[in-house]
Amino acid sequence: MKALVYIIFSSSDEMREKLENHRNKVFAYCEKKNYIPLVVFEVTGPKYIQEEIRKTKILQLAKRRMIDVVVLSDLTLLGRDISEDNRLIEILKRYSVKIDCIHEKA
Repeated sequence: MKALVYIIFSSSDEMREKLENHRNKVFAYCEKKNYIPLVVFEVTGPKYIQEEIRKTKILQLAKRRMIDVVVLSDLTLLGRDISEDNRLIEILKRYSVKIDCIHEKA
């Protein structure tokens, strides 16, 4: 399955500190699930930038049938508005794109 990997950090400092470790976990998960990570979004910055990527780029890739799955470390990374998140998930389902969250043990 062709995967879009979506990694979000709230600040550049947090990203520099955690990116390599987080990226390794996500790619190991993709390998375990036989996902081929074709697109990787590593986003830091204000919520509006994150939402723009989520709404525009992910949907563009889904509509073009370029991805089969969106891999997130946590479902809350889709956004903070449950109704918008549900709408996005429903649209992705229409294009046969699923959401897969990495479940890490605490």
